[in-house]
Amino acid sequence: MSETDDARRDRMFISIDAARKEDVSAIIKISSEGGLSEWSSASYLAEIERTDSIFYTASNATGNIVGFLCGRTAAAPDKEESLEAWIYNVGVFVEYRERGVGSTLIRAFFDRCRSQGVDSAWLEVRKNNARAISFYRGHDFREVYSRANFYTDPADDALILSARINLKA
Repeated sequence: MSETDDARRDRMFISIDAARKEDVSAIIKISSEGGLSEWSSASYLAEIERTDSIFYTASNATGNIVGFLCGRTAAAPDKEESLEAWIYNVGVFVEYRERGVGSTLIRAFFDRCRSQGVDSAWLEVRKNNARAISFYRGHDFREVYSRANFYTDPADDALILSARINLKA
């Protein structure tokens, strides 16, 4: 498999920006290509408007969106005055995978969380998605618990992963 000239040129240049309404169609294409849980345009638009949302896009050198991360901050249930964050979706066009796009998005998410005093980040992933689990473990996420038969189409368990992101906490 050979790279396109655009993919080769873009490998080292990724711009991270806050998601905008006009980005939603590209986000849906990335989500669909990656087989992520389906969100409607209205759901993505509502997420962009939320004040507790952390929603980024990653663009290549020519300004085309090639990835996104959608998450949110919330009060930690077990600690008063503590914040945690949840990552709901991370998607990258297949052509741009293993080029640092997802890692750049995760780092931007962690940086924003730290600036808001967030102590930990959480996510859920299909138990059979070894590639995603390996990616998240590479960013210090560890399995905390699982939810049996959480996913349908196809049926799968969910693993709940967490990473400490504010080491002063």
